[in-house]
Amino acid sequence: MSEEITLELETLFADLPGLPRSFASLYYEALLLCLEYHVHVPGVECGVYSLEAPMAKPKLLWSGSLDDRIRRAWGAAANAIADAAVGMAYLITPLFTEYTVIECANVGDGIDYWLGLKSEANQLTFQRRGRLEVSGILDSASRSRVTQRVREKLEQTKRSDYTGLPAYVVVAEFSAPLVVLEKRE
Repeated sequence: MSEEITLELETLFADLPGLPRSFASLYYEALLLCLEYHVHVPGVECGVYSLEAPMAKPKLLWSGSLDDRIRRAWGAAANAIADAAVGMAYLITPLFTEYTVIECANVGDGIDYWLGLKSEANQLTFQRRGRLEVSGILDSASRSRVTQRVREKLEQTKRSDYTGLPAYVVVAEFSAPLVVLEKRE
């Protein structure tokens, strides 16, 4: 963990294969709302962990800000948690795995998204190569709550084990902030 890593939230507006610009705006605003709620400023370190060990501490960078109209549209930060976690998953997954989000999964699949290989990003069609389940926590009193949520989500991914594809879980917690990225074969 000696190399400094930065994670620019505006990357959500890049040409990500499974993320239209309209959704990117939503996830970006949600991320800013959850980070602002905890008075985080650009440059805040975000611990990225597996259940076993620390992986990295990228600095979160952003240049945008929220105005009162955006704050009123969202209401409480608690309304933005799920979308903020998805935004974080879109950013973290390609940074720490060989995958990128390509498609929303169906309700009942036990996952939220299908993953494709980053190396296939310029192809016209993607093949499903992995699974992703995402969850968010606005403010956790203890790391054990985050760990428990990761375990619950790992269990939930078993519903789509028939695919034979690896499953990833991303749980984002915004008070620290931190992200747990865990893989299940």
